Amino acid sequence: MYTFEFAEDQDRAIARADDGEEVGEATIIREDGYWDITHTGVDPAHRGQQLAARLIETVVMAAREAGVKLKPTCPYAARALEGNPHYADLIYKG
Repeated sequence: MYTFEFAEDQDRAIARADDGEEVGEATIIREDGYWDITHTGVDPAHRGQQLAARLIETVVMAAREAGVKLKPTCPYAARALEGNPHYADLIYKG
């Protein structure tokens, strides 16, 4: 079991294992009117469990709440977001 949170003060989404160990993150850089998703990573021992996808979804929920767009420069985030109709309204086009 894993928990996910968006750490506002650290500009990242965090995945934690049951023991509290950080096992993944998706980092952002705040720009004027959008957040740039710059990195998504999961500890190799915890891969294959859709953690990266859930990290991106955690960032998406935080962006919707904050009313900002997303610019995915991280290759994983770009594949997850671009072309997905559920996220079309969030993609920064500037």
